[in-house]
Parts: sequence; structure tokens; C-alpha cells
Amino acid sequence: MTGIMCALAGSGGSPYTGSATVTVGSYTDPSVPYTYWGFTTALGGSVAPATWASTGANFTQLAWFDASVDFVSFVVAGVFPNEGWETMTVGGVPFTRTSANYSTNGTNTVWNWFSFSNPYGTTIGATREVVWS
Repeated sequence: MTGIMCALAGSGGSPYTGSATVTVGSYTDPSVPYTYWGFTTALGGSVAPATWASTGANFTQLAWFDASVDFVSFVVAGVFPNEGWETMTVGGVPFTRTSANYSTNGTNTVWNWFSFSNPYGTTIGATREVVWS
């Protein structure tokens, strides 16, 4: 464990737990085709705060994609381990970290949950609380 992680563990905290509020946006790409609902830095919606818990890392995606395979996506800028939190809850709907498809490309870290319904809803401008615990 690094010194920072030891200090956090000793204080009973985790840099990966906390909450954010997503203001729902939407975008449809007819060439793919897919529609997303939620927040992505490239396509719209918003999130406050803009950073994940106490990591200081920017969210790049908190969204549901209606595509050939529907999925919920959580993407954060930076490289993070697949640990330190157990559940991401979106508007009361839980998504367990261990059931996610986890990956990192050296720039972003991605957790995707496949074959789930839309926890963000379809009302543009609505808000959904997202909690990591």
C-alpha cells in the first residue's frame, strides 16, 4: 500500500467513495446508431462536482447507452485500480464493482455494466444522484 493509501486506511476513509449529481443530457448518433442518457464530456449533460470523490480526477462519462447492447458506463480520467469501492448507485439503482467490465488504457479508467435498463431516465435536465460506497 502506498503512503497515501495507508494514511487513508488509517483514517477510515477511501478516496473512491462519495457522491455526485448528474444533470441528464442526451445525444443520438444515427451513424452508429446509439443514444446516450446522462453525462459525457464530449456530448453533454453535466456533473457536480466534476471530480470523483477525493481523487481529484475528472469524470468523463456517467451515462447509459442504448446501443446494440445496452450498458451503463462510468469513466474517469486517470488510471485507478479496480478496488476501493463496492457499489455505484445511480438514482437508487445499485451496480456492483465486481460485476462490471473493468479496463484502463493509460488515460482513462472504465467500468461498464452490460444489459441494464436506463437508471438516468429520459428527461433532459433531470438530476440523478450517483453514490460510490
